[in-house]
Parts: sequence; C-alpha cells; structure tokens
Amino acid sequence: MKTSSSSIVYMLSVLLIALLSVSHMDAYSQSDEKEHKNVPAEYIGWSEGSILLNEGTELKGFLNYNDKTGLLSFEQGSDSQSFRPRDVVGFEFYDEQTSKQRVFYTFSYEDPQDDIKQPLFFEVVREFERFSVLTKSDPLNVRQRTLSTPATYNNFTGMYSSGSSVASGIEVSQIETVYIMDKKGCISPFTQIVSKEIDGVFFDRRKSKNKLLDKDLLEQYIGKEMYEKVMAYARKNSFKIQNKGDLFKILDYYAEMTK
Repeated sequence: MKTSSSSIVYMLSVLLIALLSVSHMDAYSQSDEKEHKNVPAEYIGWSEGSILLNEGTELKGFLNYNDKTGLLSFEQGSDSQSFRPRDVVGFEFYDEQTSKQRVFYTFSYEDPQDDIKQPLFFEVVREFERFSVLTKSDPLNVRQRTLSTPATYNNFTGMYSSGSSVASGIEVSQIETVYIMDKKGCISPFTQIVSKEIDGVFFDRRKSKNKLLDKDLLEQYIGKEMYEKVMAYARKNSFKIQNKGDLFKILDYYAEMTK
C-alpha cells in the first residue's frame, strides 16, 4: 500500500530551513558535541534537540522519543509537554548512543492492514537524489500467552473433566519497517523486522525475523544495472537486503558508486 501528500515537499523545505539553519548547525557542530555529554542528572536518557510544531513554533530543549509508545516528550526548564504526530511537523535530536543527529518527520500514511490513514513519525536514515529511506517503529504489542491442558477421564466417576488454560508467559513484540519515499512523497514499505521477547514460566527467549516486503522496489529507483552491481557487492559480503543493518551498508555502497 502506498500513500502520498501534496504538501510533502513544502513540509520538508520548512523543516530543513527551520531546524537545519546555520545557527542550529553550529550548535551541533563537532566542536560542540562534547557539550551534549554534560546533560543534567534529571535529563539522563534525554537528548538535546528541537521540535517544529504545526503552527510554526520551534521548541528547543531536551527531547525523549519513546518508539515503544509513539510519544514525544519535551522539557525545558518549567516547560514540560508531550506530543503526538498530529501536533508536529518534525523533530531532531543528538543521539549520544550512536553519536549522530537523528531527524524525524510526520507524514500521513495509510496502514495496508486496516486501510486507516493517520499521521505517523518517520525517521529519515538515508537521502539520495531520487528517493529517501525512512524507518518507523510501531508501538509495543503485549499479549498474555496461555497453555491449554486437554480434557481427562476420571476412572472413579466415569466422567471427563474439561480442559483448562493457564498463563504460560507474556509476549512483547515490536515491528519496525523500512520504507522508500520518492520525491513526490509516495511512501512504500520495503522490508520489515519483527522483534519478540517472550517472558516464559521456565525460561525467557528473544527472537527477530526479517521479511522483504517488495523485492523489486529498490531496483525501481536505482535501475537494473546499478541494482545488479549493488547486489553483487551484497553477495560478496554475505549481506542480506532484508536485514536493516546490511541494507544500510548496501545503500552506503550505492552512495559511493553514484558520487
């Protein structure tokens, strides 16, 4: 399923002008990156950044984006607010763990599973001349796992007892999807990562599954000849295109090839 927005280009331009201005870039230059480490104790786990609201207001302070709930929190002094995608054009912050600036935009997207169109946060992870690569993490899904016991026959009464269900643990799962967006704002899902953590009665376990959603999508944007070259590079290095980390390495190779 694909979605588009006629205001995508305008939104991108506004956000880039507002958030990536010269003064803002200076604030996040390499010479100042060390300052980000001096985060007040009450903001441990938060990041310095800025938010551009729909009405054009820019907020600068400490941000905490929780992709498990889809909630963006902001604090600066006595100003404390929380935002959903419908309130925000975009936001960015400096990620201490990756030592990178992370940029998010709000786009309207129609979920192919329920055909409901709604604004969602997307992170821009790669940008090229013809397309951009986005990622989106869905909120956590938590469910109780049960174990059913079969009916049993009682020799003394000559009757069957009904089976029962007992809790066998809790399963927590989250879906992350990688998308490709063209210059017109058309967003198409490319690959999906489903992560599960099962808290069992006797033991815990984690598992992750990668699924390629549209095997022809990347070739449509980079062309057959270039696609064959990058896939040859992937095979040489044992990279799997449905794996997010490997996909980004393949895309970085593509960027080098097209310089």
